[in-house]
Amino acid sequence: LLVSFAAPPASFPLPRSGTQKVQTHPDAETRHHKPHTERAVRMDDDPHGNSVFGGEGTIKEGSGSSSSGSSSGSSSNSSGSLSSHDASSKETLFSDVDCSMFYNDEAVVFLSGIDVEEIPEEVLRGAESIKVLSVAFSTLASIPINLQAFRGLQVLSLAENSLKVLPAEIGTLRMLQTLDLRQNKLKTLPSSLCYLTQLQKLVLRNNCLETIPRNIGNMTSLRFLSLRWNFLKTLPASISNLVQLRILDLNQNMLQELPSLNAMNQLTDLHLQGNQLESLTVDEQIKGCSSLRFLSLSFNLLASVPDCICTLSNLTHLDLEGNLLTKLPLSLGTLTNLNALYLSHNRLKRWPAEMFASTVMPNLETLDLGHNRLGNLNLTPFRNLPKLSNLYLNNNSLSLLPSPLSCISQLHDLRLSFNRISHISPDITQLVRLQQLNIAENRIKTICNELADSPHLQKSLLELRVECNLLDFLPENIQNLSSLTILNIAQNNIKSLCFLSSLPQNSILIKKKKKSFSFV
Repeated sequence: LLVSFAAPPASFPLPRSGTQKVQTHPDAETRHHKPHTERAVRMDDDPHGNSVFGGEGTIKEGSGSSSSGSSSGSSSNSSGSLSSHDASSKETLFSDVDCSMFYNDEAVVFLSGIDVEEIPEEVLRGAESIKVLSVAFSTLASIPINLQAFRGLQVLSLAENSLKVLPAEIGTLRMLQTLDLRQNKLKTLPSSLCYLTQLQKLVLRNNCLETIPRNIGNMTSLRFLSLRWNFLKTLPASISNLVQLRILDLNQNMLQELPSLNAMNQLTDLHLQGNQLESLTVDEQIKGCSSLRFLSLSFNLLASVPDCICTLSNLTHLDLEGNLLTKLPLSLGTLTNLNALYLSHNRLKRWPAEMFASTVMPNLETLDLGHNRLGNLNLTPFRNLPKLSNLYLNNNSLSLLPSPLSCISQLHDLRLSFNRISHISPDITQLVRLQQLNIAENRIKTICNELADSPHLQKSLLELRVECNLLDFLPENIQNLSSLTILNIAQNNIKSLCFLSSLPQNSILIKKKKKSFSFV
């Protein structure tokens, strides 16, 4: 039985697949999670943006069927729906509560998005049969129920309240599989929390935690643990016992060291952004995480790339942005499964000429070297990056276009803003698939005619940004860029815009820096 005082999340698992009837709360669209703006990790409920309730057998808000394909119009017991007799008996139990979904013999209770001081008596009478309880997005300062009464509870959400204390009775919910306590005011956790040995998802992000229970390693069924945006300085050694973990999110804490995570050989995602880690405190701690695919160590205090990283052969995303790196080990070029490598906001002055020279990186699509101190760049080794689509070299010390551009002819997005480049040379036409070219905030005085005469760029180039340069004019053939949708020439010395009427239809010409657009 679902008692709904608010709409369920967009993805929500029920204990078994079957038929559901969904009634969406009229205010559902106005309640959202607070957004985060981190680039590498777009996380609402987990680091990939998936709902914390997500999983197999989910239903979509306002839909009449589960993702497993059940039809909302079916009344057959073989599909898992309630018989009319079962539905009637459940409605009698909750006679004074609006029932908007029936789901087999389980109860799903939503009291989310409203101010709740106590749970309706009708709900408490059926506590033993309730499997899912959500009292999220409210103003709870304490939990107004006897948790021991909900012995069969499998999913509990108390997210986005004002809880300061989690009662010790939480440890009595031995059937619990998902617990969402995000965005509260919790400073400590009871040790009884670790009695929840069936728990698979634990979300504690955006609280005030300074420590977590020493016996957290008892929660051996955990697959997802989010502790981002707290005040953790250390982690208990027992965390290494969580060998079933797939995702561990420790972003935005105050960690100066890590316990050994080497036993977590099923861990695929490790998020350590925004801590105070140094190279030596990382190197020996994660070398056993052989299944890692996503590793973020951005905005820490790494002066060198930890040696162990180059042994994690399954990595597809490596984020080392915002550290103190001055050089790179050549062994980075052995991570042949890498899809994205982020190295921006470091102190790199040169790119190792031998990097990528002898090893093909068949999957690398994004290389971010922005906000460093790089001088002119030899792209010859980059010919071993056959899928490189995005190259970010903004905010460096380049005085020339990197060359030879023929080595990265498949590039889609080239960012060269905030350098010292004075000329867009004809070599730019070698980028036959280029879609975005950002060369703003340089010292450019002229744009070569070849740019707009290239038959490839005429079809592919969608965005050209040359604002804040020293341009006196644009070549008249700029109108040949028939696919161009954005042309930004703000903050230059261009006096004549006679080509304006010849720009491609529906393109946007930005003439002034402060959002002054002309639509042609």
